[in-house]
Parts: sequence; structure tokens; C-alpha cells
Amino acid sequence: MTSSMLRRQLKNLVQNYSEAEVKVREATSNDPWGPSSSQMADISDLTYNAIACSEIMTMLWKRLKDDKNWRHIHKSLTLLEYLLKTGDDRVLLKMKENIYIVKALTEYRFVEKDGKDQGVNVREKAKVVLVLMEDDEKLKAEREFAFKTREKTSKGAAASSADNVKDPGYKPVYVPGATGLPSLDNIPSVADLTASFAARKEERLRQEAEKKEVDRRAKLSEDELAWEDAGKSNDAKSDAWGGEKEEEKEEVKKDPWGAPKKPSSDPWGAPAKTEEDQIETGETDEDPFAAPKDKPDPFSSSNGDPFNAPKDDPFG
Repeated sequence: MTSSMLRRQLKNLVQNYSEAEVKVREATSNDPWGPSSSQMADISDLTYNAIACSEIMTMLWKRLKDDKNWRHIHKSLTLLEYLLKTGDDRVLLKMKENIYIVKALTEYRFVEKDGKDQGVNVREKAKVVLVLMEDDEKLKAEREFAFKTREKTSKGAAASSADNVKDPGYKPVYVPGATGLPSLDNIPSVADLTASFAARKEERLRQEAEKKEVDRRAKLSEDELAWEDAGKSNDAKSDAWGGEKEEEKEEVKKDPWGAPKKPSSDPWGAPAKTEEDQIETGETDEDPFAAPKDKPDPFSSSNGDPFNAPKDDPFG
């Protein structure tokens, strides 16, 4: 499914187009093909319903006024020619109300960038449609021939299949509704369409960035390319100053000067005791400035009175 088809289906959902309007939009799209015979036959059958016929003609007039897209105009004229030959008589009546639009298209011009005039196909088709609109005898002959051709085709198809023969006078019953589309099973959701557009945009931006990078490198000399490639390879291993990248650093590193890991300390800065301390402090509960308990105090006085005279004092 092309991007133009996705946009068209999204617009069909948003604008809530009817079944007839959707069929006309598909048959007269900007795609470089169509309208197919089956598409035109389905739309022709719908013209036998008054409401559907009005919706079909209104959409066709919008397409014919879109002078910026020559395919819209050419396909719409092709569909109008088919409807004049096989559709309901009211198609001609509605076309005569806007015959001036078809006359103006006989002078249509559309020159593409390469100088090709795509308007020539539109001008020729507009002249054919205009003749059918103005010449009643020719239109009658064309309608009779188209009816016989269609009748032969339907009989041949019935003979080659086991299906019941379709009544040539069968006219489909068109029930206009608010939903427009008969089935939404094959139509992607709005979310899917949005995601598809976003993915396409992202891919386009990526390709543009790659193209710009290729163009930029094409302007560099071999030496500059070599320096740039060398810088990219170094960036993958180290930072600009040659150090290790942050993600490659170890969680716990040793002190660069070889000092042992500092033990935890209390809030006041005092070092905490560890079991691995190799220097014993020799701390005890005793007072280091007190006199020893198991030896005599050298600074204490003797038991005797130093000032008393000896007992055997000769002067006593």
C-alpha cells in the first residue's frame, strides 16, 4: 500500500465520505493507473439511486475543478464518458447544468518540469465528453452499443461459472448511511497510519543525515579522514586526555600514592580501632603518673622522725 493510498483512506475516514464518494475518489485518484473497468461499472450501477447519483456527481465536479492535478481531471472525464454511456439518464441532466466546466477544459494546459504538456490528454477527453453531451443521437447510439456489450459480457461470465445469471436490468439498492464505508476491516486504524507516517519520516531523516555525512567526508582530504577515523577509534577507548572512560573505571580504586585504605572514623575525627593495628598502644587502666603499688615510694618520708635525735645521742 502506497503512502498516497494511506493518506486517501485516512481522509475518507476523517471526512466520513459515503460509499459512493469513496468509490469516486478511488477511481479518480492521483495514482498513475486506472480507473479500472470494475470501478467504473460499480459507480455506474450506483447512479441509478438518486442519492448516490447526486453524491457521485458532486465529487466529480470537485475533481474537475482541481486544475493542479491533471490526473484528477483526466480520470474524472474518463469516468464521466463511461457514465454517459452506461449510467442513469439523470447523469446527463446533471452534467448539462455544469457544461461550462467541460467546455473550459477543452483549453486546459498543464506543462510539467520536463516541458511535457499533460494537458493535451485532458483537452482531447473533454472534447469527446462535450460531443456526447451536445449530440443526443450520438449519445443514444453509444448507450445502445454499451448496453449490448455489457449484456454479452455478463452472459459470457455466467456461462463460464456456476453462479446464477445476473439480471441485466438489476439495479443495486443503495442505502445511504452516516458511516459511508461498507466495511472497515481492510482499512488500517488512525493510530497505525500515524505510526506508519512517523516511521517513514524518521527513516527519511536518517537517510538525509547519512547523505550529508557522506557529502561532508567526500570534501575531506585523505589526511583529514585518517585523523578523524583515528579520533573516533580513540574516543571509543579513552577520553580526550587519554584517561579511562567513566564506565570502565573500577568502583573502588587504591590510593595512587600507595597509602592503605583509610579506616572509618567517628564524627570528631578520632581514628577507629581495628583488629589489624600492628602497633600496640599499651594502654591500661592504671594512672601512668601514679607511684607503683608493688614497690616502695622513693619520694615518701621514712617512718622515723628525721629531726629527732638518735636514741644513742651522746649529747642527750
